[in-house]
Amino acid sequence: MDAILAAGRLQFAGIGDAGVVAMSGYYKFFRLGMNVYFSQDYDVALMMTSQLGKGDVLVAVSHSGKTKTTLNTLHCAKERGATVIAVTNSPYSPIGKQADILLSTAVFGENMIGEVWRSASLVLPFGESVHQCAGAHRRRAAAAA
Repeated sequence: MDAILAAGRLQFAGIGDAGVVAMSGYYKFFRLGMNVYFSQDYDVALMMTSQLGKGDVLVAVSHSGKTKTTLNTLHCAKERGATVIAVTNSPYSPIGKQADILLSTAVFGENMIGEVWRSASLVLPFGESVHQCAGAHRRRAAAAA
């Protein structure tokens, strides 16, 4: 929570099903007035990531933790000194291992048809919780000023 609240820029990254979850995070923090970015277009996302630096945060969402485009975005953010938060079902995956902060989901099953809804059912409430906490923190800070 501290990393997100202190972020100069907050960027969400995810492709396909994970992109739906990342986009939801983007909209939640955008409504709070935070400096937040998201694009499902890989080239645009990479250009956005190239603008990140120390004090910024990338939230990389990948169910498998192996999505190549999300992993490339993570590498770009780390090269620029940004903090990387991974949201994944696979904590020992490349994305999970390379993140500064790991948020692990728990969605298991042999038949993963409808995977986006299963993973979203765990990740979206988390995003809503972080969003609510961030909103409360920002309201308290504004009231104290």
